[in-house]
Amino acid sequence: MSIKLKLLFIVCCFNTTQSYAQELNDIDNFNNSKLAIKKLWDLESRNETVCKVSTLGNKIEIRYIGETNQKLVDCLSKYKKNKRVILKITSPGGNTETAISAAEIIEKHKWSVEVLGFCLSSCGNYIIPAARKLIVKPYSIIALHGSNPPSSQQLRDAFKKVRIENGAIDNDELKKELDNDIKRNDAIFQRQNDAALRLGVKKYWLSPDPAIMAIAEKSANKSGMWYINREMYSSCIGKIRQNNFWQPKNENEWLKLKSLFDKKDYGLIRRESWKKYNCE
Repeated sequence: MSIKLKLLFIVCCFNTTQSYAQELNDIDNFNNSKLAIKKLWDLESRNETVCKVSTLGNKIEIRYIGETNQKLVDCLSKYKKNKRVILKITSPGGNTETAISAAEIIEKHKWSVEVLGFCLSSCGNYIIPAARKLIVKPYSIIALHGSNPPSSQQLRDAFKKVRIENGAIDNDELKKELDNDIKRNDAIFQRQNDAALRLGVKKYWLSPDPAIMAIAEKSANKSGMWYINREMYSSCIGKIRQNNFWQPKNENEWLKLKSLFDKKDYGLIRRESWKKYNCE
């Protein structure tokens, strides 16, 4: 065999081996995300969470799987004295106020955050912008649905409907209860606004983009979440460093990503409709 043929054979073999290795790595990444999501749904069925800690040299890794509830705050609070911490999270979101409390810990101590599987709703709203550095693992996503408050009258009507459906009588006592509901709700939204200012997030991170809402109205799932890609993240949270922010490179990877959510339809709205996205 000539030297030229030998070199060609070596190059071909190398490329084939490299391609096979990449394929295996892609399968591993997909399965890691799938297992994380499966574990979350299993824990949800038992109203449980996971908070595990491991030491990596002089770094601490906190592995949290579950909602953004008080258990997350309790988990993080144990390590508030540590500076070199990375929170590896899989969360569907949950309580807004406890998510903000968890974000305050992360921001104050300049921790890093790694998303495995997904970080949705209040997890995305507050935990993500609180991170000093963000990593989104392969086949993992951040998705939001907005937290823009409806008008006080809309809230009052919604609260009233729920209370009457649960047996309340439309009288002066119900009016007082609705007034208290509105006050509590206003306090929550004020805390959300304060957190947004402190974290430095821009308008469309927390409030629905009219263009997105128009698409959602035309879709089958009107309660869908919008998928956060690298460009929106950079536009809305430019002051935060990102590293290894994975997003689908082609339609095949997007379909594989969507297959992870067959159990629950999150109605993910893609951003490919925009040539450029700017977060106001």
